[in-house]
Amino acid sequence: MTREQTRRAFLAATTGAAVGLAGCLSAAPGTRRSPPSPDRSLFVGAFHWGFVVLTGDGTRHPSVTVSEGDVIQFVAFNMEAETAISRLPQVVRTHLPDHEALEAANDADIPPPPNGTLAQKRAEANAEYPDHSVALVPSGGMMSGGGMGRGGMLFHPLFLAHDATTPVEATFETPVAEEYSLECLTYCGYGHPYMDLDDALAVR
Repeated sequence: MTREQTRRAFLAATTGAAVGLAGCLSAAPGTRRSPPSPDRSLFVGAFHWGFVVLTGDGTRHPSVTVSEGDVIQFVAFNMEAETAISRLPQVVRTHLPDHEALEAANDADIPPPPNGTLAQKRAEANAEYPDHSVALVPSGGMMSGGGMGRGGMLFHPLFLAHDATTPVEATFETPVAEEYSLECLTYCGYGHPYMDLDDALAVR
């Protein structure tokens, strides 16, 4: 499957799942409406198999707490997309962990495969399934149709190609108090079922 076919398949699969969007403010393609200035910027990198979250000052966080009604600029990228990463603010690039180190640290959270090793499975995934995606969904349940929990997804899922030349952005307003988790919705090999970050965003 070509990169464009992969992207089209992702868009087709997630169009129906995005009907329960809770606070997306990003302007639709072809419109000129500008979203309001953000109160907070989050930078999220995807790797096999996990996510890393940094705030605008370059600090890495397992979870970020924001206030209800805050406008969030969400900037996402594939950790293999060097050109996209080069377009991030310098302070974020400087503090971005090495993705090989992230992968090794993440091994403890993924059960060993019945055959082969995690390193072998990751090498296969890097070759065959290098792309990811990211969605922010309410914690504590299976995502189904985008209408889960009180808030639903906070924005349309973002496709993160390994060869992207720019980061992908969404701007949204945080709804009612709730915890949200990061999830990958694009199959990315053996560890895909474990590719999430619980309670990555807490709205208070």
